[in-house]
Amino acid sequence: MTTYWSMIGIVACACLAFLVLYPWTIYFFLPLCLIFALLLWKAAVQPISDPERAVIFRLEVFHRIADSGYVFLVPTFDRVARIFTIKEEPLDVTVTQFYPAESREKMDCHIELAWRIQDAVKGKVTGNVRQMVFMDGEQRKKLVEQVVISISRQLGSYYTEDQLDDNQVREAFCHKVRQAANELLESWGLTIERLFWRGYVPIRAVQEAKTRGVVQRTEVEAMVKAIQLIQKELGPEVSAEDLYAMYEFIKIRKSGGDNPFIR
Repeated sequence: MTTYWSMIGIVACACLAFLVLYPWTIYFFLPLCLIFALLLWKAAVQPISDPERAVIFRLEVFHRIADSGYVFLVPTFDRVARIFTIKEEPLDVTVTQFYPAESREKMDCHIELAWRIQDAVKGKVTGNVRQMVFMDGEQRKKLVEQVVISISRQLGSYYTEDQLDDNQVREAFCHKVRQAANELLESWGLTIERLFWRGYVPIRAVQEAKTRGVVQRTEVEAMVKAIQLIQKELGPEVSAEDLYAMYEFIKIRKSGGDNPFIR
């Protein structure tokens, strides 16, 4: 960019010297300069809206990350390779294999957070930050998620279930997770702005709930099929109340119960 502006300065000085030596040329030279400036602005300026950033390639090689605003490019040499945003993005994280202290039962811990790319990610960047800007949004989310899961598992082993039931302890846990995660994500140019505890559920309870849901769904499907068969045998004129009563009767008889219609 410095070389680019130096060249423009040299050309401008040469034009001024020419006008001083030949002042009568200003009548046609000035309109040409204005047209040239407009064309140069059109070709060399790329607007980038806030909060976006632009990855600039020079001669098809990574050059820099441009901040939002009007970005000046060297025509034919520079181009915008990609644009990314630094605004906050929400993320729900489920920490599996979560073992609190003095507990032999695995749990699922639910964490909600907001993360984004740091404001300092601009200009010349190298290392992990350079890799990060070429990731897509899902890859960045996966990176943040893996870091949070790893740290939550490690810190969770220092807390008991009774401690995690306390609001202040949970807030301290979230603060430590956020602080440790930001230390690891800083080298990638990422940061976690907020992190909240959304509870935990024992794996056994989750499996039992899923089993109950499957059983209930199976029972409903069997009831519907049975009522459809009864309706097929008795005809479409039978009311819904009679169909359901007949279904209950058949169900009781199959289970070995007494006939509910005999008193």
